[in-house]
Amino acid sequence: SADLLAAYGDEMQESERRESLDNILRGGARLQRMLEDLLMAARLEAGSFEFSTEKVVVASVLAEALAERPDQAADVEVVVPADLAVLADRTRFLQIVGNLLTNATKYGQLPIRVVAAASDRHVTVRVHDQGAALGDDVAGRLFEKFVQGPGGRGGAGLGLFIVRELSRGQGGDAWYETDDAGRGSFCFSLPRA
Repeated sequence: SADLLAAYGDEMQESERRESLDNILRGGARLQRMLEDLLMAARLEAGSFEFSTEKVVVASVLAEALAERPDQAADVEVVVPADLAVLADRTRFLQIVGNLLTNATKYGQLPIRVVAAASDRHVTVRVHDQGAALGDDVAGRLFEKFVQGPGGRGGAGLGLFIVRELSRGQGGDAWYETDDAGRGSFCFSLPRA
């Protein structure tokens, strides 16, 4: 698009110039997100990432994540006790939820259901979509760097790696599981407050 603008910009119609410029801007934004993911993955892997841990109410983070995605909110059901809280870095908790919602929207089928429940020491959050479960061969590798599930579209394959490392860095974990009905869920846990 930049080459086209440089070579033929004076000859192009305004709508064609605008389309080329929009393509450049979208490409730049994709590259920026990819660079941020690569840097975060490197920092997490090196153990040089610092978390700012505090008591965080789970429902408030889930509501904030949906408010950032108004086009998805109608297709997401949230089931979480109002007073359930974790000890976590709020910004990174929000990033984990955002990555999983994006993943469910991109690769799964609507509607999406987000369920949070407490055990003795942790809170587990499950993100279910209505798509078919992944096979064991794919599911076992999803949280590795640069791995994409079937039909991977445009990402670097770092989102789930970052989800797992952010969860582990805060004393939790992330995984994929299949229920009895054959539906898959992406799950993560954080320490209970």
